[in-house]
Amino acid sequence: MYLSEKGEALHKTIMEATDPFLEEILEGISPEERDAAATVLEKIIMNLKRRG
Repeated sequence: MYLSEKGEALHKTIMEATDPFLEEILEGISPEERDAAATVLEKIIMNLKRRG
């Protein structure tokens, strides 16, 4: 997958706007904890999808 020039520009704009917010809300959470949380959320989503 790739982004067009407009898509890349939009992605850059969005990231510039959201990066400070993400840094603030993820403060004090280690990369390992973030990975663990992402894994758990993915499993929850898979379980919900199986339920239909």
